[in-house]
Amino acid sequence: MAGTMSDYATIVSRDTLAAGPLVTLGEKPYWSTRSNDGRYCFVSWSGSDKVSAMSFDTGLEVGSAMMGDHPQRMPTGVVDTSIFAN
Repeated sequence: MAGTMSDYATIVSRDTLAAGPLVTLGEKPYWSTRSNDGRYCFVSWSGSDKVSAMSFDTGLEVGSAMMGDHPQRMPTGVVDTSIFAN
């Protein structure tokens, strides 16, 4: 869950609705979305111009990437890796 007005993100259990640790890895979390494999939650930090990947298992950031000015909504997709073969 991205709490834009409160400036934090957290993982929330679907079963119990209990929130995990509050995460402040950037400024103005704007959007959160689930990875296609269900292992990660991607959070866009619109004030920090980055996206974090958070583990659903631990609630901790496992990686991040700079995204340019003010990233917002993030649809996920699948790319056939064979297009990268030479």
